[in-house]
Amino acid sequence: MDCSHEDYTILKRRGRQITARCNECGEVITWVREKRIPVPIVINRHESSERTDVMLERDRVVILNEVLDVEGEDVEVHAIEVGNKRVDREQADAIDCIWGVSLSFPQIVGVSVHLPERTLSYKVAVERDRWFGVGDVLQIGMITFKVTSLITERGKRKKAAADEIKRIYGTPTTMLAKEMLEVYHGV
Repeated sequence: MDCSHEDYTILKRRGRQITARCNECGEVITWVREKRIPVPIVINRHESSERTDVMLERDRVVILNEVLDVEGEDVEVHAIEVGNKRVDREQADAIDCIWGVSLSFPQIVGVSVHLPERTLSYKVAVERDRWFGVGDVLQIGMITFKVTSLITERGKRKKAAADEIKRIYGTPTTMLAKEMLEVYHGV
């Protein structure tokens, strides 16, 4: 595109050729939209995975942790495979496979509650945007516990969103729980 503005009104489409008017300066420009290519993607949905293709422009750069729209489903990119190695970013036409996680399912988080004689371990399903913090009082079944630490993909945190958390650790308490968590039993 010749114009540096990004806000356009499309006037005409003919195949991949697009004619548009810039909403900022009024200049009419024509360009050819890049051809889209199928890029293999493996989408993880908890216990199951699906291999499919995502259609991307040939020169589009895919970046680790970005969210792609795969047939109407939001998928977060967790790995980009090129040859025999994994990279943080790559142009679509060089990618062998994208590995992603569906964001349309709740996040499964591990929970460990340390009792004097043993540790109870659970998996819970929570909304991805739900935040947890050290000091939160939660309940699973008959066990009420206080969160003592959170382990995320980037190490220990005092507070984090569920989609970053790998495991929540806690100890029993007699305090009143602010939330009841449901045990995840699988699909």
